[in-house]
Amino acid sequence: LEHACKLCVEYKIPAIRLCAKIKEQDKYFSPVYSGRINRLYARSIIGSYSLKSSDYVFLMSQGRDSDFSDDAMLHNFRNFLERIPDGITEMHFHPAIPDDELKLHHPWWEERAAEYRLFKNNDIKAICQEFGIELISYKDLAELKRYNLPCTRFIKKITEKII
Repeated sequence: LEHACKLCVEYKIPAIRLCAKIKEQDKYFSPVYSGRINRLYARSIIGSYSLKSSDYVFLMSQGRDSDFSDDAMLHNFRNFLERIPDGITEMHFHPAIPDDELKLHHPWWEERAAEYRLFKNNDIKAICQEFGIELISYKDLAELKRYNLPCTRFIKKITEKII
């Protein structure tokens, strides 16, 4: 992480994406962070380089035997929005147009096609607004005024003893 932060500073990249081991949260979404202390420690390192990042990263995963109907996808998306923590959450999706090439080469083409339909749905913006979700880009993230954690040194000392 330190090396990535140094490269961001060197090449004037104002934001960085955090990733770690995927850990199951529930049937539909998996957080990409492996724990609160690790997340806080990573954010303290990023903050020390004056970089921005999202607070949470989630991967949308329906599973091979899931219902990929439009109603089921909207239900699952609403279910997720009800439970995301406060802060900036990055959501990973893999939408794709279901053409012959995708069907031939990708075993999860139905999930990809369902995610494509989900985000083409006219109700998505209204659902996000209903839950107070504001969609932003990495450019927006880089421009946000965010506070640095006041306990950065304390967190670093604790995590060095734990890890």
